[in-house]
Order: sequence, then C-alpha cells, then structure tokens
Amino acid sequence: PYNPAKAKQLLAQAGYTNGFTLPVLSTQGFELDQILQAVSGYWAKIGVTVQDQIQPVSDWEDLLISNKYPAAIFPFAGIPPYTALDQSFGSSSPLDPFHTTNAALDSALSQAAVATSASTMAPSVASAQATLIDQAWYAGVGYDAVIWFYNPKVVTGIQMQEGGEAVPHFYNWKVPS
Repeated sequence: PYNPAKAKQLLAQAGYTNGFTLPVLSTQGFELDQILQAVSGYWAKIGVTVQDQIQPVSDWEDLLISNKYPAAIFPFAGIPPYTALDQSFGSSSPLDPFHTTNAALDSALSQAAVATSASTMAPSVASAQATLIDQAWYAGVGYDAVIWFYNPKVVTGIQMQEGGEAVPHFYNWKVPS
C-alpha cells in the first residue's frame, strides 16, 4: 500500500534522512518518459529526486546494460511472470549490470524454472516477487493503455492465456458461423 511516512522512515533507516537524487535511464519510446514523470511526483514526496535521463530509443537498449545508470524504467507486456523476473533479476540477467545477487531470489527462480505448470510455478514466482519487494530492488508501476472490447454476438470463445501477463493475450477466439 501507498505509505509515504513509512517510505520516509525506511529511507532514514537506510541513511537517507534528507532523501537522495536518482538518475533514471528513460526514453520517449514506449511512453516511458511520461510514466517516469508521473511516478517521480510520488517519489518526490518521500525525498527521492528523479533525474530523468531521456535517451533516444536507438541508444536506450545499449545504455540499459551499460552500467552507467543506477536505475532504468523498463516495459514489460505480455511476458509470463517467471520470464520477466528471470530476464530482469536472474543471476545472468543482462539487465543487472552490477551483478547483484540474492540467495532467496536465486532459489525461488530456480524452483520456478523447473515448474511444470503456471499453478505449480505461482508460489515460486510469488516468493521471488516478495524478495524483490522486501529488498527494494525495484518499484513496480502498473500501466495499461490497452482496453479490450468485443461483441459476444460477433466474436465467441474468448479465453485468457494462463500466466498472469500484464497485458493479457486472448486465444481461441472466432467469428461465429
């Protein structure tokens, strides 16, 4: 839950009583600069000043893995939860140029990797997410510019893909005959 007082308290406990400035790699592609601008207002209330480092999309991907920025804004859409977590925070992730590791996270991701279904994977994914949140590795931001409408008289059989994607994929749809 949103709790600026608790966030300030945690920052003070971490030695940031007066807050800090955080350069964040961003780009105008994917509307990431706009999303970061919206989030920056919340962070400012707890003493974190965001320096939006807007770079061209053509340079952004290389800079993302360059180890030049302590933070970056990154989009995920339609990626299964395990894949998103492993590609971003796994021990061999190119998105972790600082090579940060955590035994609990590595264990949860290893267990998720061998799961045989989304339902058996879910506890490991939840454990990985809890570790990332407890360790403050990232600040998740929900954003969905996709709104789906359909007429059940025209399209039938709509089903959601299993996996809990941020932007769901529909399958098995068809026009009634």
